[in-house]
Amino acid sequence: MRYIVVGGVAENLHGIHRMTYDIDILLDMEESNIQQFLELMKEWKFKPGVPVSIDDFADQSKRRN
Repeated sequence: MRYIVVGGVAENLHGIHRMTYDIDILLDMEESNIQQFLELMKEWKFKPGVPVSIDDFADQSKRRN
């Protein structure tokens, strides 16, 4: 899976202590990579903080290009 962690968690990983309650991830939007990501998120029971189904992230018609 291809991704990078950004935001508060990334700062913590670099030794800058910052309280955060979320994780910000930039994901390679290739179809197979998205499917791997969604499978992992479902396995871990993660839910998006936005009012959409997690499966909507894989629907290219719902993304801006």
